[in-house]
Amino acid sequence: MSTSTITEPLVEEVEGYNTDALITYLQGKAHLEINETEFQSLRNERVNGYNFLRLNNELLKDCGIRVGQRALLIELISNLNSQKQPSVVELPTKRPRLLRDLDEKYEEKESIIWSNQSEETKKALFEDNPNIVTNGDYALGQSDFVKFITSSIFVDKSLFIMEFMIYGKQANLITRPHQFGKTTNLSMLYAFLAPPSTEEEKTQRLSLSKDLRIYKYE
Repeated sequence: MSTSTITEPLVEEVEGYNTDALITYLQGKAHLEINETEFQSLRNERVNGYNFLRLNNELLKDCGIRVGQRALLIELISNLNSQKQPSVVELPTKRPRLLRDLDEKYEEKESIIWSNQSEETKKALFEDNPNIVTNGDYALGQSDFVKFITSSIFVDKSLFIMEFMIYGKQANLITRPHQFGKTTNLSMLYAFLAPPSTEEEKTQRLSLSKDLRIYKYE
């Protein structure tokens, strides 16, 4: 005595059914006990597989489906939809372009000479945790880098300086919304690159970056 196994269609198949194919599929499920009047209602409403998988109790009621049959259909719809794999969305990571291009695992990178940096230096630049320099309370509205680094709270973005030096062009357009740190970054860039007028000023400038990641770059 042989037994046959009824294979349930995949949710993608059901989703592609037209109205007639959907009704044929439902007619094959005797336990639903859907009568011809209810099937005709589904025909009249032009319910296809795509629509069917998105029906809820209220919509089935509007189609004239009885309470018991609504419960069974909702269970069927739920079981079919549970086959769907959740789509994995990779959120963009806010990695500086410099780190992206230095990452050996990143395929679309530009060639950069690493200048034989030590492993300790590389590790320091690739740290994931933000480097926060705290020398006081956060000053709302402050945008001057020197004041930030000496008397406030500064979230280290000093690798921007390296990116600017490597990728910078004759003219650079920086687009960010209001209060996103444009002025602070440009102030930091000035403090680092502007030629000092005296040795004392040079020493003061260097001391500003001693707690920043860029200071670890030889």
